[in-house]
Amino acid sequence: MGIDLSTNKKGLLCVVSGIVLFFNDINLEHFLLEPLSVSFVNVKLFEKLGIALTVSGLVIIFDKLPYVSLWKKIIEVSEQIKDGFSVIKSANDIGINDIFVRHVNNIQTKRFEDKRFEDKIIKEIKRECSRKNNDGEILISCVAAMDFFSKNGPMIGETIFSLFGNLKNKCKLKVLILSPDSEGAKLREKLEPQHPLIHNIKSSIENLKNLRILFNWNEILDRDYSRLKNLLEQSLKYKLNIQNIKVENDKRIKLDNNSDLTFFGTNLIKLVINTENFDLNAENENGIINATNPNVEFRLYDFLPPVFLIITHDFAFIETYPMYKVENQGESIGGRCPMLMVRNKTNKGETETYRRWKKHFYYIWENMSHNLNEKKEKLLMNSVELFCWDDIIRKNNLKLLDFLKQNYGEGLAKKAEIEMKNDNKTIRITTGKNIILLNLKDENSRVELLIDDGINDELMVRTENGRRNIYQSYVYPANIRNVIESIQNNVCSNCYRTPTIHFSKGFETHDLYKTILELSQHRLWIFGRKNRKLFDRENYPFIDKILEKKSRQQFDWRVLFISPNAPKNIIDKAHINKNFKEELILCINVAKEYFEERGRKNNIKFNDICKCYSKERCNAMIIIDDAVIFSRIKKDENGVTKKLTNESFEIVSTDSTIGKNLVSRFEETWIN
Repeated sequence: MGIDLSTNKKGLLCVVSGIVLFFNDINLEHFLLEPLSVSFVNVKLFEKLGIALTVSGLVIIFDKLPYVSLWKKIIEVSEQIKDGFSVIKSANDIGINDIFVRHVNNIQTKRFEDKRFEDKIIKEIKRECSRKNNDGEILISCVAAMDFFSKNGPMIGETIFSLFGNLKNKCKLKVLILSPDSEGAKLREKLEPQHPLIHNIKSSIENLKNLRILFNWNEILDRDYSRLKNLLEQSLKYKLNIQNIKVENDKRIKLDNNSDLTFFGTNLIKLVINTENFDLNAENENGIINATNPNVEFRLYDFLPPVFLIITHDFAFIETYPMYKVENQGESIGGRCPMLMVRNKTNKGETETYRRWKKHFYYIWENMSHNLNEKKEKLLMNSVELFCWDDIIRKNNLKLLDFLKQNYGEGLAKKAEIEMKNDNKTIRITTGKNIILLNLKDENSRVELLIDDGINDELMVRTENGRRNIYQSYVYPANIRNVIESIQNNVCSNCYRTPTIHFSKGFETHDLYKTILELSQHRLWIFGRKNRKLFDRENYPFIDKILEKKSRQQFDWRVLFISPNAPKNIIDKAHINKNFKEELILCINVAKEYFEERGRKNNIKFNDICKCYSKERCNAMIIIDDAVIFSRIKKDENGVTKKLTNESFEIVSTDSTIGKNLVSRFEETWIN
């Protein structure tokens, strides 16, 4: 053809027109009416037509430039556009629908840096809650996500509280949130020292609890209908007339002629409003029966968080967290990396990214998380071996028999016949009543203990100096972990399992009192006799801190002394010392002097904290937060109580049966 594009304007326009005409089979009207922001729909169409139109536009824009320069510019821009469309096409193929920055500029102003993020999240949450088959499900995995779980934060939080505060909403909300007590939370807070991370997590957990707990049954029985009234009015537009309420019994309450509330005593509270029925979960929390929203759940995880996730049926929003030490003012780990919005399906089927992250969420939910009130367990091992496996082979059975007697009953050690089986990997013990088997397992790392009356246990093996020593492993509730570990470190390292956690010595020692005074956070009840060591001057700094908390209504401190005016037989048998009564009066006066001297500052008097009892006690006890420390009273042949200083003692959780009985015994003594 021989057209010189560098000097012939018509030639250049001819080429450009030819490029456009080459795509004349494209539906231009349909394309031009499509919003350019549609997420990568018709990528191939946009790729071809876009380049052609762009080239034509460039001819007009650069009309006055030299033709050679113009042509080079066209080629350069065309290549950039082509590369850009390749990125878009790849993103489209793997399901990426959009990309945002999640960061909140200021939670008070409720502003996100990228407004599209909030708009799209709210749109997807609302769409999920309005699914026709009531099968909506929103999964969130986060650190604290205060922007999601605060009524007064950004619009996302307001939306979640509005939708899930409505009983008619059947969509499920499942939240994984970092445990504020975990090592993961402590490490993350160290990485972001400028942010009160643990405080933020606790705030979000409290908000989630408020979203989940609708009211409690106890307050209804006490004629407090405020939360129920607000729930019914806001959620169901039902105006509760308190005058019409009739409490038929402690299980059934009539709200009006067509509406009632029934507690079924297991895990169900049924609410009937006219013709509508709502099943609420009934959950017992320390004797309080909470009515909870069955569609809202949250669980805690303990490890360093790798990702922030929001997952619905149609999309997954994914932001990964880097791990590094934040040093710049105002910088944060979360909310700064791009958040991807990924579709669950493309025209090629389900997207791998969506599928894998949803599986990730449910794996953590089912295998690596726990409820807020669930007692996590921890391995605790005796500091002294129970017996040595190799000694049994050599017919030295005394320690083994003593262990069986102490832990599983007197009868198991009587007339025991012991023999080794299975190439010395099984110990078989036959008694008059039972057969006991101890089997070495997992390459000599543990022992399986089986008793034919149904008792199963597991022991641990440590190979030390060529000897396979056997230790007892067991678990205890997390809410008393700090008490046990502090006593192990400061008072007595030797502890073992009975039905309780048993320490061999250390009761009523200075070390024990110092430990509990330092450790107690919200409660300290002492069922003592003279309480002399408690009010030693060396403990005053710790007691001062407790009084300060008490003055702010943040601490429950109670101390029981035996009364000097108790019946003579009670006083005579209360202590082996003959001058016990004089010592008791002196100790009470020392306590009174403390309150007169140091309690005045906080307006707390002796009688506010201390009371006297006049009956015989079975146990000396210290109730510290959620743990009960107690020592059983021992008497001599004359029925006189022996000294308790440095005696053995036991620890249980206040949630256990033994713990509840001991707490109840203290309260009865305190009241009477």
